[in-house]
Amino acid sequence: MTSSEAVRKPFGLWSISEILQDSPPQVPQKLPNPATDLLSYYRHLHFPPSKPRRKCLPRRFTVDQVTILQARFQENPYISRNEKIEMAKIIGSTPLQIKRWFKNQREVQRRSFKRIFTDVRRNLLNSRFQENPFITDEDAEYLAMVTGLTKAKIKKWFSYKRCLQRKSKN
Repeated sequence: MTSSEAVRKPFGLWSISEILQDSPPQVPQKLPNPATDLLSYYRHLHFPPSKPRRKCLPRRFTVDQVTILQARFQENPYISRNEKIEMAKIIGSTPLQIKRWFKNQREVQRRSFKRIFTDVRRNLLNSRFQENPFITDEDAEYLAMVTGLTKAKIKKWFSYKRCLQRKSKN
């Protein structure tokens, strides 16, 4: 049997002896597409196959660690890189976790300002801010008595407002 005869025969009509003697006809393979092959090659370079990442549980800080973090946050809600590394060594955490904690605390603080300051309180504080952006202790005590907020919250509001004012000027 010649190779030309083997190609003409339908695949199901091969006998066992013919299969054992000659190799079956070559089934035409799918022609390679250079574009998709190149794309899959580059995709493999940039995104190598790996195990799927499992989601980590959030890291909980101990009471002592949170106390240290909150004390530092009260001084300044923004932390520098060196301070972050130093604090991570002190409390036994990573700098990334420290950074995220500070970011989350700033967000919590921002939300609490929005929730606490009603329109009446905000108007009163804004009028005082227009007079003087730097609040004195006497003014803070007076505003605390009138608004029902703590002195610390009023001072934070003035600080936050000054920060917004600086950003709007830039």
